[in-house]
Amino acid sequence: MGITHIGARPSVDNDNRITIETYIFDFNKDIYGSKVTLYGYSYIRQTRTFDSLLELKAQVEKDITIAKTILQDV
Repeated sequence: MGITHIGARPSVDNDNRITIETYIFDFNKDIYGSKVTLYGYSYIRQTRTFDSLLELKAQVEKDITIAKTILQDV
């Protein structure tokens, strides 16, 4: 289980390219280059711009808490 961001990264770079980034809960392996399958379960929030990476990190922590609550019975 984890959270996935699909979209541009306005707080990280000024590029409008769409990216897909997933943070897998309690996971610590190098799987770059591997194929994975993602299943969407719930939508948490829209993409927004943050004033700093610290602010972005704080929001991601909130998103993780929300996602874990949503996914606790899955």
